Amino acid sequence: MYEKSILLLQDARFRQYVRVHLNNRKLGVEESPLLFDTEYIRRDILSRGNTSSIRAALVNFIRDSGFPRLLMLDYTVDFGLSPQEDPDHRKLLRTIAIAYIILANAKGFDSAIANLIFVINRKQENEVKSFIRDPSLLLKQFTTHDDRINTLINGFIKDRERLKTYFYFTYIYNPSETSYADEMKKLENCIDLIESRIAEHTKEIKQSRSSQPTTEMINSELNPADVFCRATGDKILVNGSVRAITEEEEYDFQEKYIVLQGALTSRTINTVKDRITATFNAMSKLNPFKKDDRIFICIPDSSLIDGAFASSIGTFFSNTLSSYSGISLDLGPENSKKLKNSTAYIAVKDFVLKNI
Repeated sequence: MYEKSILLLQDARFRQYVRVHLNNRKLGVEESPLLFDTEYIRRDILSRGNTSSIRAALVNFIRDSGFPRLLMLDYTVDFGLSPQEDPDHRKLLRTIAIAYIILANAKGFDSAIANLIFVINRKQENEVKSFIRDPSLLLKQFTTHDDRINTLINGFIKDRERLKTYFYFTYIYNPSETSYADEMKKLENCIDLIESRIAEHTKEIKQSRSSQPTTEMINSELNPADVFCRATGDKILVNGSVRAITEEEEYDFQEKYIVLQGALTSRTINTVKDRITATFNAMSKLNPFKKDDRIFICIPDSSLIDGAFASSIGTFFSNTLSSYSGISLDLGPENSKKLKNSTAYIAVKDFVLKNI
């Protein structure tokens, strides 16, 4: 983690100058073309029509080498695209920021931090300073055609404490507008601050991990959780199928209260989601949920969740059940603790908060 830095700078002379400077500080620089050469990136974008290669290269780099110690890039880059494709010349920045958000929800990277140094012109200073004070102002400007990614972005925007911990933005001026010596001195100060931030954050994570549980993936063969919902006073749904309620179940289940009993793990979660969908479909004929009803989905501590649960169920609620605004997760205390320590808790946090 934090072994290498990434430089995405159009000015090849300045890029080389910074590379040598970082190497002198024993801070290595990644030099694969898609993460170093903006002219190569420009040709790739024009060839493919998108930035998928850059995003994939960054994701692969982080999975292999960990997060960059710092990522330095031009705040705007004109790749020669149409105004419809890149109206603000921030396509590269948008790609990088979204890749970081996706990785923040990946197993093993939930505790990492993203350190970005923007190279700006003086007219951009006030705008960039506003993002430094409040990173959500930048993310609010980014949307994609993928609902899942938009859900992750919106989750970050709402979780202001997490956002300010995760993203660290700073800047220097484009050295073509001033002297190299002045900007290199400022860059040196930025690097020192980032070094201190990494050291402090690493210390905090070690202390936190020594006292907090984690949610691991469970790959063993287990039975998918059954989905119970008491549809009416005398009828109950089990995985979407209706039958008469037993005397014992009359005491165990409240009307229109969904209970998941069993395993909600990487191997079973898709089956459970299908069972929840079947329950909603069956309820539409028996005792429909209203779009703004408070709909409780209970997961007692006797049910097993793992690291796949948060991201998968959060996306499911945001997409498949998006028309129901009152969905709330009601978890037992142990499962609640597991969920909050999950790597993708941010994807489901809003649904848990509605229940507090």
